[in-house]
Amino acid sequence: MIRMRSGSAWVGLAASMMIAIAVTRATSGDWVPFNQLPNAQKVRAMQGAANAFERGGRVRDVRWDLVKGEALVRIGDVWTAYPLAGGAPGILEEAPTIEAPRDERPSRKVPAPARGRQHTLAGSPDGAFEARYRDGNLFLKPKDSAEKALTTEGDGKLKFGSASWVYGEELDQSTAMWWSPDSSKLAFYRFDDRNVKDFLLLEGLTAVNTKVMSEAYPKPGQPNPIAGLMVYDVATGVTTTVDVGSDPL
Repeated sequence: MIRMRSGSAWVGLAASMMIAIAVTRATSGDWVPFNQLPNAQKVRAMQGAANAFERGGRVRDVRWDLVKGEALVRIGDVWTAYPLAGGAPGILEEAPTIEAPRDERPSRKVPAPARGRQHTLAGSPDGAFEARYRDGNLFLKPKDSAEKALTTEGDGKLKFGSASWVYGEELDQSTAMWWSPDSSKLAFYRFDDRNVKDFLLLEGLTAVNTKVMSEAYPKPGQPNPIAGLMVYDVATGVTTTVDVGSDPL
């Protein structure tokens, strides 16, 4: 994630240096079109390579096969299956037949979440339940009864059913809750940002007064958020923590 951004940054820096050298060589006071500068075509080629690298390196889709116990991840055009109980991942020869639940499919009626955020609602495929994220915790609302809390420990730094801002911004992760096809189980993220340092920003720049907004955002060499995965069983009311391996990142 950081390496991808850093790679693009190095390409951009190299391109900028080449432009600077080309401009320095141009006659002082004379305007020269960019395409006529020395090495201009090399700069264009490097920019194209950087854009292609950026597009190909992102996570494009995530699906869950709870029957086989696998997370199916698409990076570029390649699908990889990650066993939730641990073990080596495997490359899939063809795209999985498991479709994303209806609440995860793009819809004009469901607005996209804000930048770096995830959807706060996820309806079950059978329409009987709605999972809701609010104030760091996850709630389940049956169609004909009151909602109940599935988690209670969440706060601003510990979140269930949502993700760290860096996952939404850098990995295009717009969902953090997934129903099984038969609506019997709900998988959701557990994100721990408690060791991640805050990055401060100004909010309301177009208003009369601004205010400070903080966001947990890791810088190089600083602690990253700890990502986890949990599965709630509707019939038993039991929540199981998935073994995602020894690397918590």
